[in-house]
Amino acid sequence: MNHSAAIQAFLVLLSSASLSSALDYVWTGKGDAMKLSAPTEPVKVRLAKSVKLTSVSFDPGALNAIEIQGEPLELADGSRVEFLKLPGDVGMGKTASATISSDLKLSGRVALMNQNRHYLGGEKLLITGAIKGDGKLFIGGVKGGIVQLTGDNSGYLGRVIIESGSLMLGHSSALGSGQEAVTLKGGALVMGARVSTIHDLEVLANAEWDAHGPNGTHDGRITIHKGAVLTVRNGGGNTTTWRGEVSGPGNLVFTAHGTTFAGDRPNTLRGAVTIGGSSRGATIMARTTGTDVVPRSLVMTSNGTLRWAADEQIADSASVTFQGEVPTLKLAGHKERAGILDLQGDARIDLGQNGELSFSDSSGISWHPEKVIMIEGHGTIRFGEGEPGLTKEQLRRIGFVNPVGQPAGTYTARLSKDGKLLPTNNLVVPENLPVDLSAQADARRRALYEVEGLLELTGGKTPLTKPGTVISFYGDSITWGGGYLNLIGKAISESERTKDLGIKLVNHGVNGGGVLTLRDGDKGTAHYGNRRPRPFAETIAEDKPDVVVISIGVNDVWWRKTPPGQFEKALTDLVVRAKKAGARPVLATLAIMKEKVGERNAKCDDYAGIARKVARDTDATLVDLRSAFMACMESESIVVRPGGAWTSDGKLLTHDGVHPNARGNRLLAELIAQGISRSIKDR
Repeated sequence: MNHSAAIQAFLVLLSSASLSSALDYVWTGKGDAMKLSAPTEPVKVRLAKSVKLTSVSFDPGALNAIEIQGEPLELADGSRVEFLKLPGDVGMGKTASATISSDLKLSGRVALMNQNRHYLGGEKLLITGAIKGDGKLFIGGVKGGIVQLTGDNSGYLGRVIIESGSLMLGHSSALGSGQEAVTLKGGALVMGARVSTIHDLEVLANAEWDAHGPNGTHDGRITIHKGAVLTVRNGGGNTTTWRGEVSGPGNLVFTAHGTTFAGDRPNTLRGAVTIGGSSRGATIMARTTGTDVVPRSLVMTSNGTLRWAADEQIADSASVTFQGEVPTLKLAGHKERAGILDLQGDARIDLGQNGELSFSDSSGISWHPEKVIMIEGHGTIRFGEGEPGLTKEQLRRIGFVNPVGQPAGTYTARLSKDGKLLPTNNLVVPENLPVDLSAQADARRRALYEVEGLLELTGGKTPLTKPGTVISFYGDSITWGGGYLNLIGKAISESERTKDLGIKLVNHGVNGGGVLTLRDGDKGTAHYGNRRPRPFAETIAEDKPDVVVISIGVNDVWWRKTPPGQFEKALTDLVVRAKKAGARPVLATLAIMKEKVGERNAKCDDYAGIARKVARDTDATLVDLRSAFMACMESESIVVRPGGAWTSDGKLLTHDGVHPNARGNRLLAELIAQGISRSIKDR
């Protein structure tokens, strides 16, 4: 390869230049602009001395990394650093990053722009060097285009202004010295893992805050200006603690859980605080008793959960409105007083043990005529100080679930003369329920899913006695995510009987995989650990497992639409191949796919039946996840509403109807562990 010729293909320097004939290039030019274009492989450009520029453009026509390193790069007033648009999405396993690891000296206005939406590759504009100087640092680009700062920028004294795109922080001092507030005119501020910031925030237009990992504490003041909305998107279990004051006339919206309010500084926000987004967790209020998190208005929307960790977190006059699909107030045994309650969506109030919740007289509010409030836990709830508190029509929209001292079920509500809401003795009879709720039927169902498989696998009579036992797991994203598999591994590592045996669990789950993916491999699908799935015959030959767990089927039914005959043939091939390799096969049916009681998917039943048939025909150990999950749904997901209508909680065991939540992963772990145990015992 002629390296000098290759340079000209990707590197245009608007100055005189001296370039080495290697993949690390040295630039000693004195121009005011640099453009790095279309590398065919990763490239590094080293600055031989400090240079001053007004324009740096990364134009990687191919999917490769470009890095500027070496001596400091000085950016004058009006400078622009831009990662130009790639020809298409990068996708998983590719790298198309643009990096400046040299220190940056700023003066005046400097813009950092990324025109590429971040997906699963490395398409970021990454600044790892230290930023120093003053002036104004503007962040821009397309929505989801990430500019990431990972250096110690405590020497930067100027302002940071986000106009569009996303600014991701990878260092506690990424935003500079903290002398200037960070301004959000749009875009998103993304907190990288374990990052804390003490900066004040000024939100001038609709903008986002996102935790990209478990975070530290934010102590700064957040001011949301008139007409602006700050939307918080802490998803996937990521967390942030806010100790500073939230103020201003704008609105604060949580579309997912993960934020904890702590400390002793009250919020003074004049707009609404809206809680919604995720059934997997809660927004938590843990400020000093009497320190308001919600000063004016609380709006609870679909799947939002607000949990108390201290008493008196809402202003006594603050209104509470329920909207959307079953938001939840979770008192966790604490005390709270609020203003009027407006019911415009189905709601859930969980008092916990001895929780106390008081609302103002809400009889003058027109509640939605078809929405209900379901009250759980053992505590006290009041409306006003006496009659009326609520109207008779409003009372008909309230039900108590499993009140103390009464048989399980939903009971109607009454209001005492002093405003206390109480359950009556009237058990609501469900209308047209397709499930037998008798004690005998419930016991039969519970026998299918109330199992102690982890204890059976790792307890005193464990069959895991062979040192170095290898158990390989094959499945779709439910396996790929590692939830139930990690619980099995934890049980093995903590048991006195099994912890020292060196038992190895191998995850061969394929995100989005179907049965043909497991058998034949797939070049275009992500494997656990960001590897590509290979044919079953190859991986089982490498693992040499003692037990093979095969749990597949949801994607075959859902979107892959694998024909039944192909599904049966491929399952049979997997089990036969496992047996030929000397492994004990454990075959699990699919579990559930966006179903509720009364809304059962017949095709899921059919494909679970195919798995049962293959297990019988091949003498494999069967784990009937489908029967266990549906039995659990029938026994535990039904909620009878006031008036006799009933609903089924389709997310009792999953967070989206398919992927398991904590309860679902625990059930999977118990059932599959039982299957592993029995497969070993039966040999």
